[in-house]
Amino acid sequence: MAVGDEGFYGQAGRADYSCSDYEGVAWKKLLALPAVDYGTVHVYPQNRGETSAAKPGTNATDWGARWITDHLADGRALGKPVVIEEFGLRIDPAKDIAGNAARDRAYTVWTDAVLTGHGAGDQFWLLTSRTDDGSFHPTTMVTASCGTTTPPTRAAPPRSCSPHTPGP
Repeated sequence: MAVGDEGFYGQAGRADYSCSDYEGVAWKKLLALPAVDYGTVHVYPQNRGETSAAKPGTNATDWGARWITDHLADGRALGKPVVIEEFGLRIDPAKDIAGNAARDRAYTVWTDAVLTGHGAGDQFWLLTSRTDDGSFHPTTMVTASCGTTTPPTRAAPPRSCSPHTPGP
């Protein structure tokens, strides 16, 4: 059983949106509940203002990696596996992702963080085809030869993070 939440920390008095109590969610408290078997986390730094344009000195790729490693460490501390349930980046030079190569690099950094951090798995958002309704979410990877990150994603060997092995 999982909550399926974003991973917001719910800390009172924090100005940082993802760590604040603005959404009314306290990820570590939810994960600590006996009925919750594993934690879920979403990684969307651009949506949360975690870019160099919004916060000088911040980079969307690096922020995402830190968000992942922090949550994996919290899960280990609570003795529960963590799945990076959704992640995505828009191609937007103003928000640290200039093109497909930058998005590919970020996704590699993030999936490597899950693997080396002994995460229970990860899933990007969203893979679709051109035959869908055409209203593509900005983080969509389209299954066609249009220069998306789909070919490198499919070409990568599957990397299993299960069965869950707690980290050191």
